[in-house]
Amino acid sequence: MEKFNLTEKQKQVFDYIKQYFDEAGTMPMHKDIAAKFNVSMPTVAKHLMAIERRGWIKRAKGLKNGMTILD
Repeated sequence: MEKFNLTEKQKQVFDYIKQYFDEAGTMPMHKDIAAKFNVSMPTVAKHLMAIERRGWIKRAKGLKNGMTILD
């Protein structure tokens, strides 16, 4: 899958997801991302959708923190 450039905010969210996974061994929940960036849950959902569309993550349907980082 081809990757497309992320906006600055999307890159910050993606980098946080990677760092969280490296440190905790699990993916962050939406509420963790919302708290880190002081944004609403719908905003988190929009960022994650955009990051997935651009080819950086793959989300599992029905799981709040079910996602895979695509290399």
